[in-house]
Amino acid sequence: MGVLKGKGADDASSSWFFSLPPKQFALLSSLIGILLTDNLNPDQQNALGNFIVNIGQVILTSAAQGQLLQDSGSQKQQ
Repeated sequence: MGVLKGKGADDASSSWFFSLPPKQFALLSSLIGILLTDNLNPDQQNALGNFIVNIGQVILTSAAQGQLLQDSGSQKQQ
């Protein structure tokens, strides 16, 4: 489904993204954020920003639950 497929980032289309050094990763997000604000009024910028933040929250929630289940499974095996 996604542009940045999960389960390992072995795919060539996503490996460049996940292998960026931290400063370049942060710079890329800043550049994309600045580019996305072009031709948007403040209300539109707020709406788009909130939408993107919500996407991030969903990803973080999913990752946290996956980590919890993974950790619980590894503790049961010990």
